[in-house]
Amino acid sequence: VVKRSDLAALEFLMSKQPRGNVRVGSDGTAGKRVANVFVDANKFQSRFKEMKEKAQKPHSQ
Repeated sequence: VVKRSDLAALEFLMSKQPRGNVRVGSDGTAGKRVANVFVDANKFQSRFKEMKEKAQKPHSQ
């Protein structure tokens, strides 16, 4: 089950994944393994949260 708050990040990351047919080799292995988008979505969300918090802090001079 995917949280509603994660949908936007997952859609963005999935749009960057390669599309097309995956060729299966003679030894039964498929093509290049793609990254786990759920792990990437969590990293994306945490980085976004950090940047948002950083932007809200007043700049000291």
